[in-house]
Amino acid sequence: DNGVVTTDLSQVPSRDVLLDFDRTHNLTITLGYTTPKEFGPIMFGGYPFENFTLSLNSFARSGRPYTSSYNPTLINGARTPAEYNSNLRLTRIIDDFFGTKGTIYIEVFNLFNNKILNYDYLFAEANPNQTNPYIQYYDHYAINDPQNGVLYWNQTNSQKASSIPVDQSFLIYANEPRSYNFGLALEF
Repeated sequence: DNGVVTTDLSQVPSRDVLLDFDRTHNLTITLGYTTPKEFGPIMFGGYPFENFTLSLNSFARSGRPYTSSYNPTLINGARTPAEYNSNLRLTRIIDDFFGTKGTIYIEVFNLFNNKILNYDYLFAEANPNQTNPYIQYYDHYAINDPQNGVLYWNQTNSQKASSIPVDQSFLIYANEPRSYNFGLALEF
């Protein structure tokens, strides 16, 4: 009030101010192994283990900050769970596949079937200093708690007698469950 500027910072709390996209740790690993021609034992007049490539791509990263319902005044004072994912690909080159070069492959996405929570759906703030209602369910109950867990159903439809409730549990996760791709690529 009197125009005096103070440089005494002893009463100012020191704390990092984290933004909602902060990831303190992020580890990405890509591994690959390829077998050469004429690799392995001879079986049925050929080398069944030659020209294989096995590759793995994985990441592990810390969760993102969010404002917990336990203390909504502490902005971004809590962390979501850590996130993990691994994808695997196995290919085999066949030099003479009916007169052309072919590659057969299998891909496995989300190898360990990890679940990554959808940050925008569960943890986004409704307004400053006010958490969205899903955070309260997340903070106090297990995700899959049948009575009090995160809401899976469209509230509007489930309360009307004439409407059929719609399962929206896919919104809770940002990734897809384990999936497989099989394929064949031909060179002409």
